[in-house]
Amino acid sequence: MALIELPIHFPGFDVTEIMEHETGIEIWASSTQLEAVCPTCEAVSRNVHSYYQRTPADLPVLDKSLRLRLTVKRFRCRNEACSRATFVEQMPEMVVRYARRTNRLNTALEVIAFALGGQAGSRLASKRHCCINVRSW
Repeated sequence: MALIELPIHFPGFDVTEIMEHETGIEIWASSTQLEAVCPTCEAVSRNVHSYYQRTPADLPVLDKSLRLRLTVKRFRCRNEACSRATFVEQMPEMVVRYARRTNRLNTALEVIAFALGGQAGSRLASKRHCCINVRSW
C-alpha cells in the first residue's frame, strides 16, 4: 500500500496509522494530552483511568470519505467532594462532546443544507463523499 500524505492537522493527537479502503480512508490517532479538567468541579487531573475510541467522520480527502479512529483518555477526578468519579478529555476545537462528525464536516454540511436544503443538499453531500454512513468499515 502506498504512503498517503494528508494536508490536515489534528491538534492534540499523534497520527499512528493511515489506512486506505475501497470506501474511504481511516486515520488512527492517539491523544497527547497529559491532563484534563473535570467538567463538574474544574479540578485538573493527570490520573488516567482508561482509554477508549471515538470514531467521528471528517471532511473527505482525495475524493474519499474520511473516518477518524481517535484514542482518547478517561481521567479520574481526584477531588473527593466531586460527584464525578471519572471524566473524558474534551477536544472542542476538533469534535464536540457526543458528536459523530468533526466540526469541519458539520460546518460543510450546514453550508450545503442552507444553500440547497433537503434532497438536493443530500445528493450533493453524497456526491462529495460527506456521508457519515460508512457501514463497510
